[in-house]
Amino acid sequence: MKRLFHIAGVVGAAMIGGLAIGSLSHPASSPSTPTIGEPPASSASTPPENTIGKKELAEILERSGAPGIEHRLLEPLVGKFECEMRLFVGGDPAGIVSRGVCTGRWIMGKRFVELSMLPAADEELKIESMQVLGFDTRSREHFCWGVDSTANHTAHARGSYDIVKRTFTLEGKNEESGQSAQAFRQVFRIDDDARITSQVWVKSDLAGSEGGWLKIAETEMVRRR
Repeated sequence: MKRLFHIAGVVGAAMIGGLAIGSLSHPASSPSTPTIGEPPASSASTPPENTIGKKELAEILERSGAPGIEHRLLEPLVGKFECEMRLFVGGDPAGIVSRGVCTGRWIMGKRFVELSMLPAADEELKIESMQVLGFDTRSREHFCWGVDSTANHTAHARGSYDIVKRTFTLEGKNEESGQSAQAFRQVFRIDDDARITSQVWVKSDLAGSEGGWLKIAETEMVRRR
């Protein structure tokens, strides 16, 4: 393939911005105008009106950002798994295998799942990856943000969960410098309580593609007992 695609870690963007919560807005009272010759009142000695305490702020933030039922759909990804990643490169239909251990854990009050992979100690093809999956309550979409040791950029995909197929299907675009953006698709299929299959597909018209999508990676995750 002419294009080297960011294989293992599929998706994301982390954004830290200003806090803007309507329920926290308290209009400040207008300061009184001092008379001529009278020194202005010290703002340090008198606390402002309508202040909000730390405990109350914590309670408001907890309620406004509480996870919902869509977040709980990520629960099967939590745990330790033996992983076998198969990379379909070089025309070999069997693919090239890299073995490792995957660990999924809830973070930030069960709002997100961090899914990381470390290579097996004796693995020759060592690939590390970290992904964060969650549910965006603004866009009403599941998402996945990821990085890995094969590249120096992030990947980010969004999509939905099929409750019948027990499958997350997320899509995004990979933008390489000087090249047009390439659409990709990441799939997390909950096969059963002990096994999860993760796949990465790219939009392609090459031979072997299925409906315009070419599978470039597949990871079998088997839960440790």
